[in-house]
Amino acid sequence: MAETGIGLVEDKVLKIQYAAEYTYNKYRDMKTCGVIDYDEVNGIYYIAEPVGVIAAVLPTTNPISTLVHNALIALKTRNAIIFCPHPRAKKCSYKAAEILHRAAVEAGAPEGIIRCIKEPSIEVAQRLMSHPDVSLVIATGGKSLVKAAYSSGNPALGVGPGNVPVFIDETADIKMAANYILMSKTFDWGILCCSESTIIALKTIAPKLKEELEKLGAYFLKPEEIEAVEKVLFLEGKRIRPDLVGVSARKIAELAGIKVPPNTRVLVAELPDVGKGFVLSAEKLAPVLAFHVVESVDEAIEKCRKVLEYDGLGHTAIVYSRRRDVIEKFYYAMKASRILINTPGSFGGVGDLFNFKLEPSMTLGCGTWGKNIVTDNIGPKHLLNIKRVVDRRENMLWLKVPPKIYFRYGCLEYALHDELKGRRTRALILCGPVIYSLYAKRVRDILEDMGLDVHIYYKIKPEPSISEVTKALEVTNEVKPDTIIALGGGSVIDVAKGVWLLYEQPEVDLRQAALRFMDIRKRVYRMEPLGKKAIMVAIPTTSGTGSEVTPFFVLKDDENKTKLTIVAYETTPTIAIVDPYFVEKLPRKLVAVSGFDALTHALEAYVSVCATEFTDPLALQALKLIFKYLPESYEKGTLEAREKMHYAATIAGMAFANAFLGIAHSMAHILGSVFNLPHGLACALVINQVIKYNATQTPTRNTAFPQYKYYSAPKRYAEIADYLGCFRFNNTFKYF
Repeated sequence: MAETGIGLVEDKVLKIQYAAEYTYNKYRDMKTCGVIDYDEVNGIYYIAEPVGVIAAVLPTTNPISTLVHNALIALKTRNAIIFCPHPRAKKCSYKAAEILHRAAVEAGAPEGIIRCIKEPSIEVAQRLMSHPDVSLVIATGGKSLVKAAYSSGNPALGVGPGNVPVFIDETADIKMAANYILMSKTFDWGILCCSESTIIALKTIAPKLKEELEKLGAYFLKPEEIEAVEKVLFLEGKRIRPDLVGVSARKIAELAGIKVPPNTRVLVAELPDVGKGFVLSAEKLAPVLAFHVVESVDEAIEKCRKVLEYDGLGHTAIVYSRRRDVIEKFYYAMKASRILINTPGSFGGVGDLFNFKLEPSMTLGCGTWGKNIVTDNIGPKHLLNIKRVVDRRENMLWLKVPPKIYFRYGCLEYALHDELKGRRTRALILCGPVIYSLYAKRVRDILEDMGLDVHIYYKIKPEPSISEVTKALEVTNEVKPDTIIALGGGSVIDVAKGVWLLYEQPEVDLRQAALRFMDIRKRVYRMEPLGKKAIMVAIPTTSGTGSEVTPFFVLKDDENKTKLTIVAYETTPTIAIVDPYFVEKLPRKLVAVSGFDALTHALEAYVSVCATEFTDPLALQALKLIFKYLPESYEKGTLEAREKMHYAATIAGMAFANAFLGIAHSMAHILGSVFNLPHGLACALVINQVIKYNATQTPTRNTAFPQYKYYSAPKRYAEIADYLGCFRFNNTFKYF
């Protein structure tokens, strides 16, 4: 960002992570070496060979994400790759190539497998593409670059620009369409070539569409303002000013001398026609949209055709409709390689986000319509020579909780007998000093009466670190238990999860396991299922973390003093014993902070974009219990209130274990780490501000998740309040 001045930093992070994570997970198990397929009936062997040395020319808009994707597919297919970056992105591209090369060599690849030109230019790019030792050229960029690649004398995969038309008919989900278009067009300020460029709407729904777009931050330009934007944004007819690629709508408006509302995210120009004389008909790599109102489906399709023919043949076209006959008519008429149905362009075109069968790629072919050789999203198959030896959608969701959850006051003894007696022989109890003095003897006595050999490790401290896990693991390896019992609050259960994982899979690196991911199903770092050596029994002694039923555990990194959040469903405890006996005498301060932790879990789980029909009832029930019993648990400490809060924390844990959490917890972890605050207190400090930030009709940021059709945080908060009876009382409103 510092070098190019293009786009949004946070979106570039996502693009690079997408290019790495989704590419890796899509192709990790793809065979690209030797016999990759065998047709037994027809006696055909298919054998894959690398093409050789690849020359890849990078764009200035998406330099690093394109580099990462192309490097990974080159390595996957055993090809060497040399990058020629855009001069405006040469430093960051060179640095990225260095990082990838170092990692590849450390993993066993030959030296020089990835290279990058340090001082690129047009002449250098042409020399590279035409070099006799280059086997294949991948050119990502404008028309002149693609033409040069195909004229180089070497085989080439050139991908051209996009100018994406979006048709919306009277059967479409207008609210969803408006949200998706704005979400897509504002992502990295509209510089992805598959982002929307022109909206074509039927007259019957155009007013409603405009209203929804304006709610979300679209500003419709007046006629005189359209001309001002055209003059500022474009040079020489269709050529956009390089310094205005990927800048904000407000910046463009300011340069054009237009005053727009502070929440403006996109500028929209209503045009009478497409083509010469209407400059904004061209591709706009910025948050600017053209808008057309038409009378009929046929007129709309013809207008979409003209948009593509003017400046985007072969790339992408989008339709929002529920009518299959309209959709079919649309996709047969479009000269585009990707026809997206009810899908945002930026996230649908790159693949594997809104349809898991479309290949993830930052290099999108445009076919012969766009003077390209392929219509595909470029992947490993395009970098292979296949010998033939002739002899020869929305992904699933889940609800994952411990197989067994025992609850009710005094259930401990019955649960342990039910699960362990006659089945297990050696147990290790993990706890802290306070819990050791209060409860460890009771648990040990029950286990010993059942005939188990019992050992206790009681030195776990609050806010544990990786070194705490290492110390407890040494004891575990000596004892060799077949049952690990975590007796304590979130800190103890977190340590126990780390111990259980490393006890069974000592090769796991906890720091690597804490790598961030966008989708847990596609995370790069994998672990095997646990339970071969031992089972884990979690007995919570606080009512907040829900750790006894979640796949999460948080540990401090001793090296850099940060908190690592590790998410692995493999570490979800085998058995959870939720016995209110252990929280009957909980200190009031701990009741408060743990209660706020549980409250925040339930709130964020319900408003999460990953919330489902299975997690919503859990979140609502937890909130209902917390609102009713947390004050009583704190003020009076009655057994009933303590019991209900204990259940509420576990129920909230099951909700967020499957719906995940939001920005309140992201900030609370940092806040707690830096200022040494209890986690529940940190959550309480930020949750009100987070609710205010989320509860807006005009979001400043959106999260892309396929099942989340449009921004609904305000509605979800209102549903919570309604469910809890916070607003209506005897037909009057009351606020809390």
